[in-house]
Amino acid sequence: AIEYSEQSLELQEALVGPDHPPLGFTLPSLSQAYAVFGEYQKAAELSRQAVAIFEKVFGPNDPQLATPLNNLAYSLEGLEQYDEARTIHERSIDIVSQSWGPDHPQIAVSLLNLSSLEKQAGDFEAALDASQRAGEILTATFGTEHPLYAYAANNTGVFLMETGQAAQGIVHLQKALAIRVAADTDPVLIAVTRFNLGRALWEAGQRESGRRSVSEAEQELIAVGEMGEEDLAAVREWLAEH
Repeated sequence: AIEYSEQSLELQEALVGPDHPPLGFTLPSLSQAYAVFGEYQKAAELSRQAVAIFEKVFGPNDPQLATPLNNLAYSLEGLEQYDEARTIHERSIDIVSQSWGPDHPQIAVSLLNLSSLEKQAGDFEAALDASQRAGEILTATFGTEHPLYAYAANNTGVFLMETGQAAQGIVHLQKALAIRVAADTDPVLIAVTRFNLGRALWEAGQRESGRRSVSEAEQELIAVGEMGEEDLAAVREWLAEH
């Protein structure tokens, strides 16, 4: 992905110059690819280039800025620059809200990203608030059976558990798991959701059910092979401690 995106950038720069709009659409893809490798500094630099191009061509308040801004915030989160990342997420939400209204699905996406940021920063109350707001928007737009809603349900369940409300979190995690199984979504996502549900069940005192759920997640992650290795390590660590 990096190889082809860089070739595309070289061709575009040669043909139309370094500040032409198409580069603004290619740079986010390249930024995401570098982020997958954990090269967050490079990813952030590319995202800043994309933001600068979009601002120059479309203005500082165009909703098309949402994608490069979200990419930039994600890269900054990887660099543990949480304050700047939070400010950028809030800017993205404000821009989209002004252009497309406060209940646009893109705002829900930004809120979900913000909730993950707050989790990394250790503020689970703020993470829960952002996730619940995202869930409200997605419910109004798509209903509670849509695969996108599963992200909000999963996050909300986890953050309820992390704030001492595991019993309430179980309901949301069961919903997220049901949606993902029914949609035959990414098996890693299914396993991670099942792991989260198992942890919540354990914390709520349903220890046998919780450990069984986590053990099922372990088998699912083993089945997917290399893609599940990182999450499998976390699952096995939990099983060893419980």
